[in-house]
Amino acid sequence: MYCPVCRNVLRTVKSRGFVLDVCLTCKGIWFDDGELIGFAKALENEVEPVEKLTLYKPRKAVGQKELLSTRSCPRCNVTMKQFNYAYDSNIFLDRCLQCGGVWTDAGEIQRVAVHLKKDPRVQAIGESLVKSRSFKDIDSLSAALNSPMPYFFLAPRIILPLYDDTPRQRIPFVTLGLIVLCTVLFSLMMFGVCSSQACLEQFAFVPLNLFSIGLVTALFLHGGWLHLIGNMFYMWLFADNIEDRLGWFKFIFFYLAAGICANLFYAVFNLDSSTPLVGASGAIAGVMGAYMVYFPGAHIKTLMFFRIFDIPAWFYLGFWIVLQVINGILDAAGGASGVAWLAHIGGFLFGLLVAGIDKMISTMRSAHQAQ
Repeated sequence: MYCPVCRNVLRTVKSRGFVLDVCLTCKGIWFDDGELIGFAKALENEVEPVEKLTLYKPRKAVGQKELLSTRSCPRCNVTMKQFNYAYDSNIFLDRCLQCGGVWTDAGEIQRVAVHLKKDPRVQAIGESLVKSRSFKDIDSLSAALNSPMPYFFLAPRIILPLYDDTPRQRIPFVTLGLIVLCTVLFSLMMFGVCSSQACLEQFAFVPLNLFSIGLVTALFLHGGWLHLIGNMFYMWLFADNIEDRLGWFKFIFFYLAAGICANLFYAVFNLDSSTPLVGASGAIAGVMGAYMVYFPGAHIKTLMFFRIFDIPAWFYLGFWIVLQVINGILDAAGGASGVAWLAHIGGFLFGLLVAGIDKMISTMRSAHQAQ
């Protein structure tokens, strides 16, 4: 076979368990169908994420369909087509639609590995596009990302809720107490007062050890500062009004029950997993589900595209849960984001159900008293 760039004969090179065809002049590599993703995964532990994270940020290539390449497939000798790996990485690879092989210029396979390492969620997208000979996946992603509300992948990075307009009647002592408790426990772990590893082994939730103390204690542990800050921010944004609505005593039981149900929902689909699960996000998702039922007409001030918008709570929270479902599907398709999307979904469904029943009972009581 001949190099599609400089026309020199490609040489066979064995590397990391793969037999590759390499141009010794331009350092380009030819990957037969199915080889690229496997080789990029093998490189992940050898590359450093030195490039600035660009995923989800606007770029000129997003929205463009496949481009006609000027290069010919070294195996089939037909003109290849160019595509943007993972849709918006700006890593343009040449793909033969006949044999499925992919040509990478010098350094491009390392960039793919870096991209995977920076955000494993792109693996499912990149793999589907590499495998897609018709490129219909690119067209469908383009349609989604260029819709009036470009959800799926843009939303988590450019939409930030700031505060809501729902008034409360009393100080949310339980919500504040939960925020303080989670922060103190995390600080004790981070500053070495107690061993992080020992805490995880004893108090994290592991699906293999289903009915353990970790089912509850995991709700108060967090894996990093960003994990903690994000959860506590959403806790303060939504939980104060739910506590105000239910009262502090009922709210405690609701919060714990939501977290437990979220963990169990996650475990149902991961019964063989020994990976420890920590975080309050499942319980907070339950709070968000209840907020959607109790205060659907509330408005959430949201920073979006560098402007602040009033977004109805029912729309914002509905949009949020759709994102959790989509990310959960991507994880199931081969992603490894490290986020328990299923726990979010389980907690949210619990909050919807419990708040819906409670609101229905309250409505029936009010109607009965009116009679």
